[in-house]
Amino acid sequence: VSAPHTVQMYSLADPLVGSYGRRSFEDIRAMMKLLDQEGKPQVFFPETSYWVDFDNSVPLFLPLYATDRLRDLQILAKEAPRAGHLNFESGWAFGYWINNAAQAYASWHRGSDSQGPLTGDTLFTTLLAP
Repeated sequence: VSAPHTVQMYSLADPLVGSYGRRSFEDIRAMMKLLDQEGKPQVFFPETSYWVDFDNSVPLFLPLYATDRLRDLQILAKEAPRAGHLNFESGWAFGYWINNAAQAYASWHRGSDSQGPLTGDTLFTTLLAP
């Protein structure tokens, strides 16, 4: 099973501005499309936290991870709809669980739920509603 992995908070559609020497994830998107077209199994393996260089001394909560994972899932629903999804997370357990829960919710609902289309705002308000 292939497990395409993206790094940091960037979505599949974002410019990377040199992160790990890359300009984009276009090659990963193209590979995932090809694997999907050929019916080969794959599991998308993005990050919902990245403590290694952003917040290793002082943990941060960056909700943009969850909103970018939602964007990724919406892209993959069109480009590689059979792709599985597996969360990569490391670091600070006290706040990162929210990104993990948001990514799981977005993965289960693949872009919409009973309230309508998921967006970065509605993802968190739905998830954290009483």
